[in-house]
Amino acid sequence: DAADVQEAACRALRHLALHSSNRIRMCRDHGLETIRSALQRHAQSLGVQESGFLAIGNLAFEAEAKQYVNQQLLQAIAVGMDAHPTSASVLEAGIFALYNLICTADCYHMVVECGAVEAVRRAMHRHPEIRDSQEAQCIVAEVEEEP
Repeated sequence: DAADVQEAACRALRHLALHSSNRIRMCRDHGLETIRSALQRHAQSLGVQESGFLAIGNLAFEAEAKQYVNQQLLQAIAVGMDAHPTSASVLEAGIFALYNLICTADCYHMVVECGAVEAVRRAMHRHPEIRDSQEAQCIVAEVEEEP
């Protein structure tokens, strides 16, 4: 359960999730839940957060991931982003995960409820390269457009 072991595991899952057949199996075998657990247990580890977010983002390319997205997963991403406000790479990975989950799982309302949109907004404020990110702009724009 050491952070370096969890980081290596998330990195391996990230690479495995590049292939559809692996993504399907990983979704069915509780891959998102496993990554969420690692994110929560190692919230202060930059490596676990970045690798975990990237693995989630890759898993989210699979339509089947939709049924495994929940408030706890999205909350873990928001908390991880807020734990590393100076790390642009962690924040970009979090935005990648959120954007892909929103596109696949149509879960924007849950992203708003768990505070992830505000985490993206804070990241955009702190980092110009994130402010210019189309994914980040799309995430925050939806809130601004709601009545």
